Amino acid sequence: MHIVTVAEMRELETRADHEYGLTSHILMENAGKSAADILVAHINRIRSVAELEFLILVGPGNNGGDGLVMGRYLEKWGGLVSLYRWKEQRLAIDGEDVPEKDTQEKLEEKFQRASYVLDALLGTGVSRPLPESMRSLLGRVRQEREKRDSLRVVAVDLPTGMNADTGEVDQRPLDSNKGTFGKVMLLCGSPAYPGSAFLAGSGAGRVGAGLVTLAVTKKMHPIYASAFHEATFVLLPDENAESFERSSALLNHLGGYRSLLLGPGLGQGASIREVILQILEQLRAMPDEQRPRLVIDADGLNNLSALERWWTLLPADTVITPHPGEMGRLCNGLKVSGGNIDRLELARSKAMEWQVTLVLKGACTIIAEPDGHTRINWLANPALATAGTGDVLAGLVVGLLAQHIRSFDAASAAVYLHTAASELVSAEIGHAGLLASDLLPKIPRAIARLDEHTYGVL
Repeated sequence: MHIVTVAEMRELETRADHEYGLTSHILMENAGKSAADILVAHINRIRSVAELEFLILVGPGNNGGDGLVMGRYLEKWGGLVSLYRWKEQRLAIDGEDVPEKDTQEKLEEKFQRASYVLDALLGTGVSRPLPESMRSLLGRVRQEREKRDSLRVVAVDLPTGMNADTGEVDQRPLDSNKGTFGKVMLLCGSPAYPGSAFLAGSGAGRVGAGLVTLAVTKKMHPIYASAFHEATFVLLPDENAESFERSSALLNHLGGYRSLLLGPGLGQGASIREVILQILEQLRAMPDEQRPRLVIDADGLNNLSALERWWTLLPADTVITPHPGEMGRLCNGLKVSGGNIDRLELARSKAMEWQVTLVLKGACTIIAEPDGHTRINWLANPALATAGTGDVLAGLVVGLLAQHIRSFDAASAAVYLHTAASELVSAEIGHAGLLASDLLPKIPRAIARLDEHTYGVL
């Protein structure tokens, strides 16, 4: 694959026209048809395109043209397509123009009913701040996405507002609130491992989640409240209480939470395993749009590994983050290496078998998703070989999931930022002596350095 700049892409398009007769119209037709093919192939893995509602936001340039071509093919294949032309502020539904006086009312209806919103507003050519009316339109997309996790937003070329050369995006909206960036619930920690909940929760907050809530016992609450001032709390019955009481206390507070982390520091045993199983049962029963996205790490995995066919107990779209020892237990005692190449095929095959997004930690961490796609983080840092760093990573994953990032991308970004933060620490103290808590203040800096183009893009 050749990666080009925006200027180089324009030059290639000019040459395609002059040397091969591939006009912008032909390129647009090919691009729109290919984008529609890819989208439909993805949708068809889980459902039919027929009768799905698509709202396409159409910009004034070539990106908008791509969107119009996509709409034509989606309609041909049975989709219900609405086109909103941003510049003209005109809406067409199923090929019929909506009267101007009814446009805003009908557009709002389409926002509320669409299964997919396609962003074909601006493509690679954007190099200036977005107009206020376009920001407002994108803000409405964001609001609807916050209300409905089932809504899928798909960008043609790249999301509107992203600089194609640098990867920079518009800053967080000025009208944001903590709900904009998602609420995270964590069931972590125990008297023997109190630091796990603090590290994971702090990781979620440092990566940008809007609200972090720790589900802890009344006995443990003062410890966390004194160390983690920004957190909120769900108070659970003591560890010796009935498992149903403990699981119900958490489940009754899950409304409105976008993501949930189970496992770090919970300990192992029949009692906590029963709590985990009851939570999983209730999560599986929830509608997709209401279910918080789940991450299981550490003792969450250790408790499950004692069960036959444990993966059948997981809700859809679960992320698991085992280190080699935990992975071995999940695989019935298989010896899993910490850094050899046999891990790659193991991660890929188990992600497919278990239907999870799998983060297999190690010197070079592997991220695999159920369809077989994998990513490898080649930037190893031995400073991370210390207690608690995995808790921070789990917190990064669950914090990114709360911000509506796709599981595979959230896991990949979390692994990258985790290593990037460790490199910032090592630059100051070397590769020995890093504590897991040292990573926390460096996570926002690692994100900022992505904007500054120091680390590049994932």
